[in-house]
Parts: sequence; structure tokens; C-alpha cells
Amino acid sequence: MDEAPDGPVADFYAEKRQPALRADLGTLELDEGPNSLMFKVVGKNEESQGQTFDVMNVICKKSNNLAL
Repeated sequence: MDEAPDGPVADFYAEKRQPALRADLGTLELDEGPNSLMFKVVGKNEESQGQTFDVMNVICKKSNNLAL
């Protein structure tokens, strides 16, 4: 959020292009109304020849279990 990392490091490397398994990439506390979400590649697996990924689906859900 605001270009600060949130959630665990995720390594989606695969030998060939394929859909990755579902991954929980973090929990954000958002304000009501429009919010911007950004995915940023900050490194790569040593086996990788590229430094990119495709986002196919983003699921956002409300949670009332946030520790404040």
C-alpha cells in the first residue's frame, strides 16, 4: 500500500508459462470508496529468464477479523 510491501514474498517461477496455484498476497486495511492496488516485481528466481507475471484474477473480501 502506497508502494510499501505487504504480505509474504511470492515466487511464481515455473519452467513454462502456466497458471499458478492460488496465493494469498496479504491483507490491507482500506478506506471506504475507491482504492488503488499495485503489484510490483522486485526480484526474480535465479532460474527465471524474465521478470514479469500476468494477473488473471484478484479476489477481494471483507474481513472483520483484523487485529488493530
